[in-house]
Amino acid sequence: MALGEFFLSEPDEDGNRHRQPANPDLRRGSTYMVFRKLEQDVARFRNFLANERPDSKADQTRLAAQFMGRWQNGTPLVNSPHAPLELGKDSTGLLNDFRYLESDPHGLKCPLGAHVRRSNPRDIGRMNNVRRHRILRRGIAYGGPLLDEDRLGDGRKRGILFIAMNARIDMQFELLQSNWLNSGEFLGQAGLDRCPIAGSNNGGTEDRFLEAGKGVPVTGLQRFVINRGGDYFFLPGLPALREMAANTVFAPDPCLPFEGKNMAATTPALLDPDRLAVIGKRILEGRDRVVRLEFEEPNSQPQRFVFAALHQDVTAILGLDQGHFSVEHYNRLARVLTAGGTMIVAEIPGEKRERLHKVLNRAWSIFNDDYCGGSASDRIRKTVRDRIDKAIRRAEKSGRIDLVRDLASEAAYGIVKDVYGLPGPDWVTELAIALPFGKRHVGEVPSDWLKAFTGNQPENPGLVTSQVWSVLLMLALLGNNQSFKELDALAVEAGSEMLIHLTSLIQKAAHERERQTDNGTLLGAFIQASAEFVKTHTGATGNADAIYDTLEEYLEDVRAILLEIVGTSVAAIPQTFSKVAGFVFEHDIRLSETLALAGAESEGESADTLISRFIYECERLDPNLPIMKRICTEEHRLQEVKIGDRVIAPAATIHKGDIVFLIVKAANVDPRVYRDTARTFSLKASDRPMDKYLLFGASHSGRDCWGRNRVSMVALKELVQALTRFEGLRPVAGPAGEPEKLLAMNIGLKARFTGID
Repeated sequence: MALGEFFLSEPDEDGNRHRQPANPDLRRGSTYMVFRKLEQDVARFRNFLANERPDSKADQTRLAAQFMGRWQNGTPLVNSPHAPLELGKDSTGLLNDFRYLESDPHGLKCPLGAHVRRSNPRDIGRMNNVRRHRILRRGIAYGGPLLDEDRLGDGRKRGILFIAMNARIDMQFELLQSNWLNSGEFLGQAGLDRCPIAGSNNGGTEDRFLEAGKGVPVTGLQRFVINRGGDYFFLPGLPALREMAANTVFAPDPCLPFEGKNMAATTPALLDPDRLAVIGKRILEGRDRVVRLEFEEPNSQPQRFVFAALHQDVTAILGLDQGHFSVEHYNRLARVLTAGGTMIVAEIPGEKRERLHKVLNRAWSIFNDDYCGGSASDRIRKTVRDRIDKAIRRAEKSGRIDLVRDLASEAAYGIVKDVYGLPGPDWVTELAIALPFGKRHVGEVPSDWLKAFTGNQPENPGLVTSQVWSVLLMLALLGNNQSFKELDALAVEAGSEMLIHLTSLIQKAAHERERQTDNGTLLGAFIQASAEFVKTHTGATGNADAIYDTLEEYLEDVRAILLEIVGTSVAAIPQTFSKVAGFVFEHDIRLSETLALAGAESEGESADTLISRFIYECERLDPNLPIMKRICTEEHRLQEVKIGDRVIAPAATIHKGDIVFLIVKAANVDPRVYRDTARTFSLKASDRPMDKYLLFGASHSGRDCWGRNRVSMVALKELVQALTRFEGLRPVAGPAGEPEKLLAMNIGLKARFTGID
């Protein structure tokens, strides 16, 4: 085992070094300790065995060994499934020299769900799966000597004081406890239910255990081990103890500006909101132009992270005007999501991006002019209004409505279904069932948990599935989430399902076009545009706009474009509206009065512009994307900023290879742009230049959001207008009034109202 699995000063199995506690002297020789007082109900256990095997004490002993995976003297069932061995004086080899995958892969000797097999899987799932999740464990018995074999109980409480050492409590002890002992799926072996010894069983028929070689399980397992208390502890090594005894002051590492968090039990995330707030504050106060962190990895180049937060730096880097920053990290994932293609969001200005934009803009032009008579916005507006009206009529009598689920998500899905011509499937993706339980597949969800879902199929499976797909895609591409590998894996699964579904819709639309039954959607416009862009399509040659050799190549790009615009519509519109509605609730804003007052004080701005400003201002103070990421491809100099002779921001250099995180949340309150009222809500045009808002990225850059004014703002303005129709609108009290989330995206916000205007 790598020493870093247990000692905080050493590299772990992945070659990574620990960063907490944030001082190398405190980490030296140190670890984290888990302590539990585990009461073992010997009487209940023996009673259960007696009821299950009433005719034979030997059968009771065998069942206990099946539960445990060892005979009472410690002999492993893998080495001797039918009877214990005489261990002799040198018992170490007999007790511990065995493998499961090698000697008993199907659990014919030691049951797959036995306690020792679950708590130390050895070679199950291959060694790497196990080596990352081990603990050093000892148990100290309490409650007196072992109860005599012929007695069920004597009234005394017995158990063990459980002590475990590990460097990552979440990856080691907690994973072992929750996934290995208490999950029905264990390292790819499904249907094992919970551990028969230490699992959280409660005597129900679903609490089962299958013995080796048996076809019928033992049912009604009870809880034999009860947690009576415990805690997590930092356990300093001898070097750290000596420093403590010498009254040493342990200053935090200079590369970890993470105030007040130096004794966290797990390494704080690189993009932890508290850390970002500290860094953003340092930069806005002028103490740093940028903040640098550097992590050294064994046998590889150090990773260099740079954080920027000044509004002018964030917008300049987002704009990519200098060509010094790339979005290759988006591009890599986009290629996987689109099965080798690309996406607009993943490309810098250039030939590929221009090609995708050309195709999208031409289809939109056909849709706008030929199908909508020159006003696609009116069609979107009508679709959104119809969905809003239906939702309000349904909710009017009850006085309750979910602002995100019933209004925003329905409106966004209406655009995708009726305007784009891309309805979701008539089935619910397994991801929608598994993710609320924190799982990736339905097979990972315990059967008793699934009962909560059974019989509650959603009214609109197409919306639910489209929403899950879109949330995963957008979080992976733009969310800069810390759980990169897990999130990317989920996004790839969602993208694969979505691509298959889009392919079927494209094929159907192409068939309808051939039969001249096109129903006037954006998808139909893409199919119509193929005649202009494909050289060999229907024999067309010599077309100056033809940029594809075959129809298949063209449709591959169309599919990638649709994947992107569906994802951004279904995920981003509800997310942004939830932020606006949440801001209204949090600050007790009377929307109609606020807009009327702003209109009276405005400098000739229309009501439509005021609503746009309202949306931007709410999102400015609580942004969808508090951070964005770029990679520096060529050294870039940030020039010092002066007011008169006073330097308010020192110069700084971002080096080639630096990973740059742009703290949008801090840039949104930069007083250099938003004056003294930067942290307060304001609709005054003089305080809030419209081109400074970052909801859709940096204005006038090569990466302007295509759907900003064509789709998103059209829908969002109608949704905000809808809020003014509710009298006495307020959030539901208590926890039920908190936003409902799917991963990091808001998908629900329950509210009450007294009437409809």
